[in-house]
Amino acid sequence: MEEEIFELSDLEYEQLNSKYPHGKGSGLIGFRSEEIIKLYFRRKYPDCKFSKPKNGADLEVIGLPNSFSYFLEVKGTADSRIAWQKLKVSSEHSYKMLTEEKIPLYRVTSVFDQNLSIYILKYEEDFILEPEPRWSIKKKNYNIDVRDVHGENQGIRGDRKMSSKYLPLTDYLKDQNGDEITFLFSDAQKILGFSLPKSAKQYQAFWANQADTTSRPWAKAWQDAGFYVESFRLSGEDGWVIFKRGRK
Repeated sequence: MEEEIFELSDLEYEQLNSKYPHGKGSGLIGFRSEEIIKLYFRRKYPDCKFSKPKNGADLEVIGLPNSFSYFLEVKGTADSRIAWQKLKVSSEHSYKMLTEEKIPLYRVTSVFDQNLSIYILKYEEDFILEPEPRWSIKKKNYNIDVRDVHGENQGIRGDRKMSSKYLPLTDYLKDQNGDEITFLFSDAQKILGFSLPKSAKQYQAFWANQADTTSRPWAKAWQDAGFYVESFRLSGEDGWVIFKRGRK
């Protein structure tokens, strides 16, 4: 996995903010990320050009040394880290380009900051793809048994595969650096892929730390990540929970 630290000039940053401002919808992240990648390549190869290919890749770079054309997938995030749990591939064409053509995936982090990182990820070296309604990108050392991906050999990793839709919460918490993480109810959709149920916003029992999580997959999710609930506020979409690393 390669990481490139990239700093936008004041003018570049101003132009990006004008064209793709923060807070105008998550859809802008993709467009902003592609513009950042273009700036990144232009800085290295001033004469290069870009096109939108029809083969499923996000971007084609033309005019690189020793290369007729260079195809790549671009994924951006406002997070300061890769945020594996949010990496998804929804297009069949993109899936084939990543897995068959082995095009690189450029992950732009801190996409709304002037100082950011660009990670260059390669299929099978840095990540794999799990079939879902969309393909979920997972860090390569995730240690999945390949047979599970196709629905066989459920006994080996059936607990992980079958446990619940709250697994993104486990991945999200594991991906954080701090010992105390504030989880906003309003962020549930982008972190989990769905809004929290009404019970999570109305009843304290939902956030109880209990040893038996057999029928409480949400509690299992934060406990599997090595966290417990320190405190919370139930206030509809304005609510929040503070997770603390360790066991209570």
